[in-house]
Amino acid sequence: MQKLNCLLMNLVLSLSIISSVNAQSNMADIAFGTPGATGKRITAPNQKADMHFRRSFNVLNETWREKADGYRATFTHHKARYMVDYDKKGNWVSTIKSFDGTLLSPAIAESVMAAFLGFMIVHATEVEIGDKSVRLIKIENRNSLKTVRVSDGEMDVIESYRRE
Repeated sequence: MQKLNCLLMNLVLSLSIISSVNAQSNMADIAFGTPGATGKRITAPNQKADMHFRRSFNVLNETWREKADGYRATFTHHKARYMVDYDKKGNWVSTIKSFDGTLLSPAIAESVMAAFLGFMIVHATEVEIGDKSVRLIKIENRNSLKTVRVSDGEMDVIESYRRE
């Protein structure tokens, strides 16, 4: 369990950095598997990963890439970008969903907006690893940018920048 929490925290911190860059530039292509970014493109992973993917996601536009430690499917669905990782044996590892802040669930958006009056939600990333789920929500106002982490009903600021 401690290993899973450590892995989740490292992924959240990495995604936080990627999300910061995504909000500022066109780095989304690197984060979501543009050719050459994550490994060689493959037509299909092993059968177990493919079966899990087909049961979990109703899409036909995915791109599979081989990674050092497994496989990654990337795709866009309902204005959200997804990365779904599997290990070499085809076991699901994680799902990362990145989308515009306006698509965040109303309940979570309301709780963030209530806690941070005067801020606007601009971007959100949802990370699922095992039975753990974390949301990284980028908010801004005239004076600052923040990344708010929402997990297990708790909310905390993991990044905060002042605008000049």
